[in-house]
Amino acid sequence: MSDKTDSFKPSLGEMSDDQRDVYIALSSYLQQGDLLYDDSSSESWVSDETTPQTSEYSDATDMDDDKGQCEMLNSTDTAAETTIDRLVECVDSFLTSEDEESEEDDALEENVVEDRPQETRNVAKGLPRYLRGLMGEANMCFARGRYEDAVKMCLEIVRLAPTSPLPFQTLAMIYEELRDPNRSLQFGLIAAYLGTQDASEWSRLAQLCLEQGLLHKATLCLIRALRVDPHDLEMRRLLCTLYEQLGDEHRALVSCAVLARRIEEPDDCLLLSRRLVDVFRSRQNLPSAVRVLLDAATKFPAHITAEDIHTLLEMQLTLKMHSAALLVLHDHCGVQLLPLPEGHKTITAELLEDSLDAFERCLVPAELCIDIKTKLVVCLIHLGARHLVIDLVREMKRELDPEKSGDFLLNVAEAFMEAEFENDALPLLRMLVRTCNYGTAAVWLLYAECLKRLGRHQEATKAYERTCELAPRHAPSRLSLGQLLDAQGLRDQAIDCLATDSRLLQDTKDSTPEQQQDSASVLLCQARLLWDSGQREAFIESAMTLVRAHCLSVCSAEEYGAVYSNTYHLSRMKVLRELHEKRGFTPGWLTMESGVSVDELQACFLELYRALQETGRMDDLRQVVTEVLVAPMFNKDATSTQELEFLSFLAHYQDPDHVEHSFAIIRAMVLKYPNQARAWNLLGLVANQIPAWRKKGFYLRLLYKHENSLPLGVLVAHNAFLCANYKHALAEYTQLLHHVGKEEPMLLLCSGISLMRMAGQQLTLNQNCPGSQKSAGVQKSPRKFYWLATQGMAFLCRYLRARGSDCQEALFNVGRALHELGYPHMAVNMYQRALAAPPAVQEMPEVFDLRREIAFNLSLLYQRGGNNELSDWCINHYCVI
Repeated sequence: MSDKTDSFKPSLGEMSDDQRDVYIALSSYLQQGDLLYDDSSSESWVSDETTPQTSEYSDATDMDDDKGQCEMLNSTDTAAETTIDRLVECVDSFLTSEDEESEEDDALEENVVEDRPQETRNVAKGLPRYLRGLMGEANMCFARGRYEDAVKMCLEIVRLAPTSPLPFQTLAMIYEELRDPNRSLQFGLIAAYLGTQDASEWSRLAQLCLEQGLLHKATLCLIRALRVDPHDLEMRRLLCTLYEQLGDEHRALVSCAVLARRIEEPDDCLLLSRRLVDVFRSRQNLPSAVRVLLDAATKFPAHITAEDIHTLLEMQLTLKMHSAALLVLHDHCGVQLLPLPEGHKTITAELLEDSLDAFERCLVPAELCIDIKTKLVVCLIHLGARHLVIDLVREMKRELDPEKSGDFLLNVAEAFMEAEFENDALPLLRMLVRTCNYGTAAVWLLYAECLKRLGRHQEATKAYERTCELAPRHAPSRLSLGQLLDAQGLRDQAIDCLATDSRLLQDTKDSTPEQQQDSASVLLCQARLLWDSGQREAFIESAMTLVRAHCLSVCSAEEYGAVYSNTYHLSRMKVLRELHEKRGFTPGWLTMESGVSVDELQACFLELYRALQETGRMDDLRQVVTEVLVAPMFNKDATSTQELEFLSFLAHYQDPDHVEHSFAIIRAMVLKYPNQARAWNLLGLVANQIPAWRKKGFYLRLLYKHENSLPLGVLVAHNAFLCANYKHALAEYTQLLHHVGKEEPMLLLCSGISLMRMAGQQLTLNQNCPGSQKSAGVQKSPRKFYWLATQGMAFLCRYLRARGSDCQEALFNVGRALHELGYPHMAVNMYQRALAAPPAVQEMPEVFDLRREIAFNLSLLYQRGGNNELSDWCINHYCVI
């Protein structure tokens, strides 16, 4: 290698071949652009830390060199810009992640570590040695005002060392001088991201963001600054202000809470803490309020006020933080628990939770107010320290007047009840119910509950009755009284107790959702008692009120039809709600989840369905089952909806006036379950009530979808037969016979009857045509008649063989066919054989025995032949009841 190539070696020391190639390429590029002197010459000298103080650009260049230089600069700029764009994305992602983690890091948790160590990123902080000179040259160009050259040098350094913050710092200063604040801020953020964590730098960037109106990005910069210096209160205050301007109240409160923990001035800290507590309490965020006020009390115990302690204890008791509240009473109110267990010098929360039984007495300062003393008793009761509160409760009963200070005694009694110390709560409650100011329904209810738990049912019954007198619309007390009376065997009294006016229960204007749900429980209990006692009419009224209260109302004929014109539950609900909105109707008072479970409600509905059917109230049955069909609570899954649809079908099928609705239901069932033979059978039953021409199109559309469906083919053939289209019916029957592949009696019978009907048409045509007007075509009618009759009898004979030669029904059908064709002697033979045959189902002769019908037809033949004696004998022997 030449000496010129080794010119970097004296200043940089030994280097690898790859590094040497990079240095040579960089030196050649810089010399082409006259941006760096060739330090191999004796006229220039560049140290490893700085660049030359002067530089001159060469004029001896031609056009080709300029073009190549521009292309190289453009490619260099493009690569650098790509690197910058990637770094901008990294910075944005980094700041966004900081924003997402800020809540978690600054959250109001007891185990927050204020001064957590800063994470380190694997980023190179300095420049490689071979680029330090170029960086110095760029700084010199910037100082001399040659901004364009400085930018080019910095971009080249970015391309070769993209993780160094130095070129970005210089670029930020350059664009600041060029009055391009947006670019300056962009490069400044990249430099701060790549550089050492400097709180002042992040704070300066936040100010730049504020100057440009970038509030959100300013908050992100402040979060980074506070990560580095969490004790800077001014930045914390600024962050709180920015959150308020952005409308992010939650993060503003969290940031203010952290600020309160940082403030060292007692007055300022307590003032801010009290304001935060008020805001958190207004937002029902009691855990955060407790934490803020407890931090302030722990930090400045000498400056906390009695009102602050009272507020703190009240919130802790609401949150069931009894151990923490007892610890506050010990630390700030002078309450002492003696003696301390061995090995413990102070009382801790763990000691109060685990070893409270070790304490023998509780010392309370004489000047402690009664309100705080009551909270102390409540805490001890909930912690199970009954032995420590007996003397305190006795002292309270002696000192307090129940008429004036009954609320303190009531709090203690409620605590005893919650801790299942009913024997201790009973004397206090008895004192309170005898007063004028505290003998309210709520106290009487608590007194009755206490007596009920102690097994004193008669006294509890009287207490519940008194509660119902004071609060007649309070459903839980009425329900408890009814259950208590039923347990004592007084069912009639229990029913009377629960028989409240249903209008009060459905009064949505004056009742809250909780009251309505309690009323639903009362109705359910009342319905059960009425069902068990056999009072069907009263049960129907109660159960209908309960069930319909959980359903969407279906009032008009349009709404009724909309329910059955839709196939699925959700579509039914949607169209019904649209109709309700159209006429400005408000749905029922319990359309969603209520205090009654789904299983209980479904059981009540099934009992109601049975009762309405037994009593013949079919209109009410159809109305209830229609409303249940669109109720969310009754349609929790597809199985429940399927059962309700079947029940609705049964209710509507029994009334011919509602055949349209039953047909809509069964049609939807057939479409959902095309392989279920029972669905097709039900469709056939409903179709018998509808004119044949109305269902023809529906059958044909189904036949296109289910060509191989045997039940559908039978229905199509039957419908064609009812339309007197016997040719079509015969074709369907014979095709089904071929498809079945065996002698199916019903298909054989239907085929034979179709041919007989066609033969009858030909016979009628032949008889009605005058002999003088017979044409050639008409003369063929007798031949066609005989051919059709012969074919029909052939099918009927096959039918007789398939059913058996001694089948009463088959013999009767063949005899009827011969009778209709005008062959009385052959019909008599068949009728006589049918009379001698037993019924098809001998266990049910009243249904399947056809001897009356056979004897009547036989008597007609005898009467036609003039044998009146045999005719009368058949009637008298078989047809007289």
